Amino acid sequence: MPSLLTAQEYVFDTEALKDAFLALPPSERHETTGYDEAALEALISYFADWGPARNTDRRASPAASLEDLSADEKRDLYSKLTERLVENFASQYGRTIEVADFEGFLHRLGSDPLPESFATFGLRYLWGFSKRLQRYRQDLLATEGEEESASTKEQTDRSSPDDLIAAIHRLPSEYLSTKQSQYEGEEKINSVRYQSLQQIQSAESLSIEDVEEFEAEENDKHETDIMQAYDEFTVLGQLYYDYFKPRIDTYLHEITDYLLTELELTDSVSHHVNFIEPRNQLNDETWFALYPAERGDKANAYQLFVGIRADRVRHGLYAGDDFREDGWEGNVDVETFTQLDSLTIESVIEKFDSLRQQYARLNRLDDVEPPEKPPEERRRTIARQLQEANQVVFYGPPGTGKTFEAQRFANWWVYDQTDGQPREEQVQSVTFHPSFSYEDFIEGLTASTTNSGEVAYTVEDGILKRIAERAQTAYDQTPDGESPSPFVLIIDEINRGNLAQIFGETITLLEDDKRGSLTVQLAHSDTNFSLPPNLYVIGTMNTADRSIALVDAALRRRFRFIDFPPDLDVLYDEYGFADTTAITETLTEEPTPMAVLQALSIRAFERLNENILTSPDLGKGKQIGHSYLFGLDSPQAVLDTWRYDLLPLLEEYQFGQFDRIAQDLFDGAIEHLVNVETQQLGTFSLQELVDDLSAFVGVDIVTDFTEIIDVGEQLGSDVPATDGNSSTESEYQTFDRVYEEAQQEIFERVGDLLGTDEMYEVTHEDTDRRSLRFHSAQPYIPERVQFIFKPEPERNGRVSVHLNSKNKAKTVVPEIAERHEDAYNEIGFEVTGAENFRIIGREWELADTETRDAQTVVDEFYDSEMYDEAIAAFVDLVKTTDELFQNAAEMEELSEKETQ
Repeated sequence: MPSLLTAQEYVFDTEALKDAFLALPPSERHETTGYDEAALEALISYFADWGPARNTDRRASPAASLEDLSADEKRDLYSKLTERLVENFASQYGRTIEVADFEGFLHRLGSDPLPESFATFGLRYLWGFSKRLQRYRQDLLATEGEEESASTKEQTDRSSPDDLIAAIHRLPSEYLSTKQSQYEGEEKINSVRYQSLQQIQSAESLSIEDVEEFEAEENDKHETDIMQAYDEFTVLGQLYYDYFKPRIDTYLHEITDYLLTELELTDSVSHHVNFIEPRNQLNDETWFALYPAERGDKANAYQLFVGIRADRVRHGLYAGDDFREDGWEGNVDVETFTQLDSLTIESVIEKFDSLRQQYARLNRLDDVEPPEKPPEERRRTIARQLQEANQVVFYGPPGTGKTFEAQRFANWWVYDQTDGQPREEQVQSVTFHPSFSYEDFIEGLTASTTNSGEVAYTVEDGILKRIAERAQTAYDQTPDGESPSPFVLIIDEINRGNLAQIFGETITLLEDDKRGSLTVQLAHSDTNFSLPPNLYVIGTMNTADRSIALVDAALRRRFRFIDFPPDLDVLYDEYGFADTTAITETLTEEPTPMAVLQALSIRAFERLNENILTSPDLGKGKQIGHSYLFGLDSPQAVLDTWRYDLLPLLEEYQFGQFDRIAQDLFDGAIEHLVNVETQQLGTFSLQELVDDLSAFVGVDIVTDFTEIIDVGEQLGSDVPATDGNSSTESEYQTFDRVYEEAQQEIFERVGDLLGTDEMYEVTHEDTDRRSLRFHSAQPYIPERVQFIFKPEPERNGRVSVHLNSKNKAKTVVPEIAERHEDAYNEIGFEVTGAENFRIIGREWELADTETRDAQTVVDEFYDSEMYDEAIAAFVDLVKTTDELFQNAAEMEELSEKETQ
């Protein structure tokens, strides 16, 4: 049970301070005494729950108060605090300690590394806090029947159901006033909290009966039961817990840092969840995990885990969510503490240390990075044909991913067949061309001048000979009964070379029954040469360049051929369309301009290939590959793809006959893409491209593209504008902690308005992203209307809050903006964008973000008045929109438009 002492505007938990002081052996205290800033900060961070900084920012650590003090003021504060706390040891606990001993204790806490004893103290404190929360919950929610049936001992051990209320009464009045201000004007659960605090602050006693009365009165104001997901503990418990939250988070942070340091896990990071996360509902559980940074997310890793609950503490190796499939429990190794005295940081480290090899193996820390895995059906087909024939050719039109798939499959297959330990140079690539020769591929003579000036000739091995020798060595070293490691040679554009000349006498060795058993004598070196059974060849062949029928017959019968046609499903996956029906819906409903451009390009691509397929002069081999349509992430990219990729390809196919391009391939429906009179490709705008393609595929596009050319998010694209300066996705830093805190604070203030008691029913669970997006669960607000809080201070110096819509709700925000622009203007929001994709938003700009590191910018922003202002604006946006949509007649009209 905490014991609170106020000293110099700070409120300390003297019970925790006493326990930590006694846990540190005297021999570990520093001999240094006197003022030390790190010692002062440690004292306040580890043992104070309230300080002046929390008067203005209830989430701040009390140690943040030190930032506004001068050096002399800090020195004076340190002297007065140490003197007062030493006196309290004697008066409260009957322990006389010397100031020098106390200062030595503080100096030790303020230095690195943190004492082992303090890490153990932190673990035990968290467990004790968990037990306290569980006891409050049980006592508060115990039914009358349960109390009557309890044994005498259980009744003795029980505290009163009013003990939680009494504990809240004992919290500092400054904190209670700050919390009361937070809930003022709120509804539902927060209104109950406000009334409870109001009664406490008015010096009246608060009872559980009073709380139940407040709940009943507030419940009568609403159609749904506001207590459906709450009970008296979660209503009142948050008032209690929020007081201690900064210090609990500090303990979690310090313990995980201590473990990372002691275990020397330099490439690992930590994640912790406190007693109110992740669902913003107080409970008795907190946990933290260490996992490799390269795994990207805790869900995608095996973790060194500590979970604290009232009845036990579990620690060991645990599986992230992504690994919890059949049999996953076999990789879990967890032990449990049930007695407080047995819980030490040393025992946790000992357990974690014993799991090092398993942690590294399961997370593949010592392995080669796993390559991308091809689709299951495709990889099975290729693997089967390779194992039966030793060589295959991927053939198809340009842009169908033949070379990409050859590289992807080869890298994955080699990795898979070697248990994640491929050798160097097991996959090699070469490109054939008309001048490529036997000397390049097998072996050739190289001339050089000797010291005497004479010309000497040496044999230089070609790529096939080199990889064959490496494969042969691996084959010879493979123990009996085991499969040798595969080696793969990729021959790109295999049909562009003179195959008979390039392969020469080695062509016979390709046959499966000749592998390892037949040798040929090479022309230049006069040595015997064979191909081992573990050498595989993958060729790629562009059928638009040369017909498959023209491949040398002797070679053709030694390869198996796998067709690579254009694949619409790949494009559907690339741009998030489920199928062709989704393309049609997008073209008729026009959810966002960017989606329209992508869907229109895919539909035109499909139609073009149909025309090419039935053309007597073109046919299957000259269809257009799907990879031509990759990267359509901005209007400019769409325009460039058609103007500089697709149309020049069609010009080549039709030998510059532009009338045939217009009539045969585009059915005579285009006006701007080609100029038949001048026999040139057209110079066209985005709008003209859309007009021609929509006429070609027979759809009516109403979105106006006249002034659109790369306006980023207004188009409904998550890809930043391509101005050449934007950070790429891989460079973008994310700050999960601050996003989670913002997410929880927003939900705490608007959760009731959004119509749910569960945060993740109305917002994303993942916070590793660029914006927080909320939607309302209220029946009168269309589900596709989004409230967006987008803080990017470290990226572009901006913070924005806006109302947006997507997909079928495309008309809703423009309609609301048109009808109620004044209402949004009154709360500081502006209506921007073109007619069909209006956004109701507000934006803030930060100064000097380019000259500082990202973490500093983010930290300063989340401690600033601008952050508070942005959160308040978000709340105003939700409230105003909720009020406007409650107009039943208006909602009915807009809902009808949404479904049209």
